[in-house]
Amino acid sequence: MRGFSILVFIALSVLPQRGASAEKKGKSASKEQSGMVSIFFYDARKEVLDLVEMFDKYGARGVVGIRAVLPSKSKGLNDVLSFDDLRQLGEGHKWELASNGYTSLGFYDSWMDLALELIHSKKLIEDSTGIPVHTYVSPTGKYPGFVDFMVRKLYGAALSREEGLNGPGDDRFRLKVKKLPSGKDEMEKVVSALADSGLWAIFRVDDPAGARKNIEELLKSCRKHGVKVVTIREGTGKLWGAPSGYEKELTWLFSASAPQDYAGDGAKFEKWQKGLPSGWNVYSTADSLWPDTVREGFGIDVPTLTHLRAHLTPGDTLILTHYFAVPPMPLALFRIYISMWSCEKMGNTYWTLKDLEKDLWWDNKKKKWAPEVIRNTFDVILIGGLKPYSTYIYFPDSTSLELRIFSYDNLKRDMVFMYDDFTILPTLKADSRKLKKLSRGMKQLTLPFSEISGPVISDEKGKLYRLEVSTEGKLKAVPLKLRQSK
Repeated sequence: MRGFSILVFIALSVLPQRGASAEKKGKSASKEQSGMVSIFFYDARKEVLDLVEMFDKYGARGVVGIRAVLPSKSKGLNDVLSFDDLRQLGEGHKWELASNGYTSLGFYDSWMDLALELIHSKKLIEDSTGIPVHTYVSPTGKYPGFVDFMVRKLYGAALSREEGLNGPGDDRFRLKVKKLPSGKDEMEKVVSALADSGLWAIFRVDDPAGARKNIEELLKSCRKHGVKVVTIREGTGKLWGAPSGYEKELTWLFSASAPQDYAGDGAKFEKWQKGLPSGWNVYSTADSLWPDTVREGFGIDVPTLTHLRAHLTPGDTLILTHYFAVPPMPLALFRIYISMWSCEKMGNTYWTLKDLEKDLWWDNKKKKWAPEVIRNTFDVILIGGLKPYSTYIYFPDSTSLELRIFSYDNLKRDMVFMYDDFTILPTLKADSRKLKKLSRGMKQLTLPFSEISGPVISDEKGKLYRLEVSTEGKLKAVPLKLRQSK
């Protein structure tokens, strides 16, 4: 299986930890009282390009946050900066490129998610632009234990959502941000106070076009009061120095290849044939079935351009079927993005997963394969924008699978269903034969990943360990016991 080796974690554990205790000391020899300002654009939108000339005029550089999945799709998303645009910003104008993660979802169902958001996003931006990525921006502003450990290993700084100013006594991995002041008088007040404070303000901008006037007032005021406009990398360097090991560029930690998704490219809802997603058999009695391009809903962003939407009236049925092959997997993440309107629960939608070679069906409640048809429900409330539904399954042997998703309207009202990106991701070494015994007679699958502690890995003998971060900021492996059925 292509995936993540235990060597990744060994490499992480021996690298120097850039912890908060060391960073809070700052530069003891630095007595400068001049304040600093950074202007951070949360999303890499095209409107940022219209501001470059103005920044050049004042000798300033900005910082753009990048959801790494988007630049390669810029042709289909008109407001997104391409990698060529980002390369020009970084090389031609010396702006800083920061990572907002891969999808900027901010939650992690597995080690694969964490690696995608923290490691692959950094690697993709650096490889595509040739510019090192120094800063990570958590979409939630939170850094649970293992996430915090990884960020400190891979990056030189991280932004939180806490509001305030930054100084030598603060943590470079919990940088505070401020809203951009509005109006000339307020701008003057803020910048003049910064001038002799020795503190650093990072102003976050969500709407580049709408903030243009205020940004120019900020640049004028900074020039007037002698406040330096710096990138986040420059700011952390002035307060705390260069992070240990950063210049070595830790992207090699991403072990050569991306996580293998055994559901296949056909399950991605990105390629379409005759108005329907390729790789899927679609049956519907409804005449309103169409690809939808709304990418956001209730704060959730989906990492594709298009998803399937179906409008079902009373009596209508929609069935999606996808066939794919998998290797032996002692534990795998099953996930699909799904949403619906006009209903409080998913009682009229269910899914089945069939092992075609053994003629067995997956029972998601009992976490085992059964000889009879099992209808698994989406046992969550999913109203509004697309959200991920996920669970864990296992495959004792390599096999071929059939996934079916049924939606039907039995509530006597109009309903809208939406689907996107189905994935099957291994969470343990799928090629380890000694782990096969775990998939037989298992009563309850232990959650294989915790963002507070860490993921589960196996040694050469198949013994399982959960990686945890000690209070000293070091990585340790704790033996894990799975509950077996009697």
